[in-house]
Amino acid sequence: MPYKDPKRKAEWERANRQQRLARRRELRRFEASQEATAHDEVGLGGFTLPLVAIGGGLAISNPWLGLGVGSMTLTAAALRKASWRWWIIGAVIVLLSLWLLWNRPDQNTTETVDRSNET
Repeated sequence: MPYKDPKRKAEWERANRQQRLARRRELRRFEASQEATAHDEVGLGGFTLPLVAIGGGLAISNPWLGLGVGSMTLTAAALRKASWRWWIIGAVIVLLSLWLLWNRPDQNTTETVDRSNET
């Protein structure tokens, strides 16, 4: 084994220097990408519920604005290839806005007046 003899070890390290450096660079890149991905997931994890609550409050106050914000969230998630949490946030806001638009109390109480009997 080259590590038992210091002379052979140094010779082996000189002969394989390029492969060792390339492997180290690859490992550093992999670790950096894993750390960035893990950091992004953890960073959003605590904010998922508050973001849904804020979007839901916006949808309750103005369903059209909530529909726009939810649609923009879904579009941004698609373009950035974001994590599944962003998709859920956008979908919840859009669905709540649509539900509120379809179940508006002012639209359900429309009265029709029959004017055919008037003279």
